[in-house]
Amino acid sequence: MQLTEAHATGGATQDRLPSLLGVLGIGDLASGTFALVDAAWLGRQLDLGTTAVRLIGAFLLVLGAEKVLLRERRTIARVSIVVEALFGLAALDVALMADPTTLGTAVLIGTAVACEAVALTLFALTRR
Repeated sequence: MQLTEAHATGGATQDRLPSLLGVLGIGDLASGTFALVDAAWLGRQLDLGTTAVRLIGAFLLVLGAEKVLLRERRTIARVSIVVEALFGLAALDVALMADPTTLGTAVLIGTAVACEAVALTLFALTRR
């Protein structure tokens, strides 16, 4: 298999980064919308107040829009690494310190694992 110049210089990796950020942005938009629409139910599951869930939802909407609109800029990948890592830690903190339901615990642990995986993937893609 022949390598093109883009592959040899890491261009293929850089081509994937905007696509990945776009998909992540759409996921953030969907999650934020869900958090805003069903904040009361989600708050009960996570043992958080409705206002806190709505604030998280609004933050996710802003973050998602930012990722979609600015996905071509390399800086947004670096910002996303930090934000995803912090979101993962926050989800783990709530799972351990609050009293979420079983479903809420599963959502929080899943969120923590997914956020850390995304942060590591973005880190790996930006290092090439």
